Amino acid sequence: MERICYRQVFFFLLLVFVLSKCGLSEKTETKSDVLTDTNFTESTPLEQITTELEDVLANYFVPKNLHPNATLKQLKPVSGQTLEPGEIAFSFIKPQTTNEKEFGVRLKIENNMHHYFYKPDEKVVLPEGSFLCIAFLCDKNGFSIKKDSSYSVTKLLVGKGSQEPIDLTQPMVCLNIPDYKEENAVFIDFMLLNFDLSNDGNSIRLSIDNKIELFMKEWKPVKVSGLQPGIHDVVIELINPNENLLDSIYATDHQMLEIPYNNLNQRVGY
Repeated sequence: MERICYRQVFFFLLLVFVLSKCGLSEKTETKSDVLTDTNFTESTPLEQITTELEDVLANYFVPKNLHPNATLKQLKPVSGQTLEPGEIAFSFIKPQTTNEKEFGVRLKIENNMHHYFYKPDEKVVLPEGSFLCIAFLCDKNGFSIKKDSSYSVTKLLVGKGSQEPIDLTQPMVCLNIPDYKEENAVFIDFMLLNFDLSNDGNSIRLSIDNKIELFMKEWKPVKVSGLQPGIHDVVIELINPNENLLDSIYATDHQMLEIPYNNLNQRVGY
């Protein structure tokens, strides 16, 4: 009788041990889904933030690896080329790495009436008209590589109708929403072309829902915490030293940012 009791106790303790290990494994796996990467540095808060909302914080959020040697070259289409309306083939030379997902290319295309934003593997279909194309290199988390050799700016003429001139030397800004995920926060990135930031000169103004206004003097991504789930209107502007919007047709950009209610994903509507 005693032997049976010891045996029952042994198997009971063994069962408790196995179940506790399974529970710990499940918790660890769930937590790892929250963050996709930890190779970032959160620096000081922005120079200036104005908000009507409580509990909203904004900090620069910088990848530790800035990929200083990464470059992007666009092979086709060639700037100034006249193309037929419909699907347009784009091709680029990206940095060669052992991991083909280490870098990606994002493409913004616009004219005076329409704004198109393409991510990898999406088909580019354009109607007749003149288009400005900005292609820029991103890391595996979707943060843009910020250097002069990491982007390409081209002018495309689609169809044989009237073609409007496009000045590729104008200051330009392009919003970019990274794929990086972190609980209870969103990330906003941008590309700058022909425009320099300085402490006593040009700056960036970023507004969210006309309720949050951020002024930036550095070309860095921003982490914003405290926004409620839902769709948010994000506008970025180039600001001159007199704190006015820069006189350039490409001095502003706009995207809609959606924060799902689980706070673990973010996607953009165009």
